[in-house]
Amino acid sequence: MRLADFHNFVNHEFGPQHGPWLLHSHVLMGYGKTPADLLEDGVEPRDIWWALCREHDVPEDRWYGPDE
Repeated sequence: MRLADFHNFVNHEFGPQHGPWLLHSHVLMGYGKTPADLLEDGVEPRDIWWALCREHDVPEDRWYGPDE
């Protein structure tokens, strides 16, 4: 997953206000870090996205991003 797609998915699912806030404040249980920290550490954006989806009960049919 490209980083631009990751940010697009986050903003589409969680909103342009809440999405960026979530990246810097929510600590993912499976990693013990925020998504922003994980991106800086080089973790694959797709893995971070799927972790966000699981923790926030996003329906699986939306895990692959918005239909365009």
